[in-house]
Amino acid sequence: ISGAAIETVSNTQGRYERSQNGNQTCWQKVTTLTTGEAAVTFPAAFASTTDLITTLGVNSSATTAIIPRITGRTATGLSVSAFNTSNARVAAEIEIVTIGRWY
Repeated sequence: ISGAAIETVSNTQGRYERSQNGNQTCWQKVTTLTTGEAAVTFPAAFASTTDLITTLGVNSSATTAIIPRITGRTATGLSVSAFNTSNARVAAEIEIVTIGRWY
């Protein structure tokens, strides 16, 4: 099967899965900072930034909205932060899924 998973690994940065067809998916949980961007290294590097897709989710019991933001995405990582409705940085657990090519 051309899209079958050939490698699934968990490491200190999170988890990734590579498929025979060249697709790679990385899953991570990161706590953002109140003082600036949190630097995040992907569990495995991507071949390039071309066609990378990243989605973010907030895992929080906060009673107000928390908006996550990524900046500076490269083939090896990104920076993430979270803001409340007053546009102040907050510490929040962010779930990150990034999909791209590993070769």
